[in-house]
Amino acid sequence: MPSVDFVVEWSNLVTAKCNLHAWKAEMGKIPTLAALVKRGVVIDNTTCILCNSGEENADHLFTRCIVAAQVWFAVSRWCKIAPVIAASVKEVLEVHNQAGLAGKARGVFCGIVRVACWCIWRARNSLKV
Repeated sequence: MPSVDFVVEWSNLVTAKCNLHAWKAEMGKIPTLAALVKRGVVIDNTTCILCNSGEENADHLFTRCIVAAQVWFAVSRWCKIAPVIAASVKEVLEVHNQAGLAGKARGVFCGIVRVACWCIWRARNSLKV
């Protein structure tokens, strides 16, 4: 039976591209190097291109990668909330629920997280040769 335990809800504060990216990332459907290998693509090295440590999968790219950690630290400081600490894509996409924000601020923070994820993905893609 397929899981319906997804956290992504559509946000009107960000572009459709950011919403779709968050949805695909949560489902494990973005083409990280590890995901491509699972799909049968021959790749010699699946090490994260942003940090050169750890296998590049969605959880690593958006939570464990040092680049992602620096992004979440900067976002936390800018938004004046406790540091964002997450171990999975799902936790990153739910962090707005635990940030101590309410109403519109919570929705805006959710949008910031989605845009930040999109920016991490774009940075990764700009380094890919």
